[in-house]
Amino acid sequence: MILTGTGTVQSEFLPPLVDAVSGTISACFSLRKLRAAYSGSAIRVRRSSDNTQSDIGFDSFGDLDTSALTSFVGAGNGRITVWYDQSGNGRNLQNAVTTTQPVIVDSGSILTYNNRPTISFNNYGLVGTSQWFAAGDLYASCVLKSNAISTSRGLLSSRNTGFDNSPAMTLANGNAPSIASSFGGCGAFSDANQMIFSAQLDAAVSSYLWKNSVLQSGPCANGTYTNLGTNTVMGAPRFGEAYNLNAYVFELCVWSTLQADNTQSTIIEANQAKYYSVQF
Repeated sequence: MILTGTGTVQSEFLPPLVDAVSGTISACFSLRKLRAAYSGSAIRVRRSSDNTQSDIGFDSFGDLDTSALTSFVGAGNGRITVWYDQSGNGRNLQNAVTTTQPVIVDSGSILTYNNRPTISFNNYGLVGTSQWFAAGDLYASCVLKSNAISTSRGLLSSRNTGFDNSPAMTLANGNAPSIASSFGGCGAFSDANQMIFSAQLDAAVSSYLWKNSVLQSGPCANGTYTNLGTNTVMGAPRFGEAYNLNAYVFELCVWSTLQADNTQSTIIEANQAKYYSVQF
């Protein structure tokens, strides 16, 4: 199922994203290889025909092995059971509940946008077994295409209870969904297009939000994080709550070192923009 778009950039012309920048990577999830040293798979997929699961890796260019994916899934649907963390920290996101697993193949067709595979988080989600997205210096960059939504939706969170006591990245309200962060309660902006959404928490100073390398909100005064949670969840505002995200997610990386105060964020976003044909 091709959503729309006409991207044509070949990944062999780009260095692996994480290798291209400095800083400490906390976790990174993508449908392309982000570290040359990474030897694992991109995703683990369950096919609807018989519920068999299989790891899907990368081709010789570091792109998702779409041939292996379509061959495995066949004419049915393919859902993500594990999105592997490529950072080397083993912070995989997973979901064993068949009805809420994110979708990558719909009726035999891989979901794509700008000729790149994507994952539908339409009320689907994944959970990590550790709390790594919490207080402290953070820089997060996500490539996504949001759908129209009417209420607040969770993109990434470490919360267990309460909405203001731990960091989160969220989508909220309207036909052009707002993108917001609880990194110090830092503002929001609205855009329904494919975008690179970046957020930074400088735990000692302030927070910021960017869209496609352009500052949208910040500096914002930081709050005090008292509820850091025990898990990290993608697709819900808090751990244990229903998945409510309505977006296509291509890639998400989190660093535990600040990136936006130097040229590193420019390198990250330029790499993502070129690969995914995001128009600045």
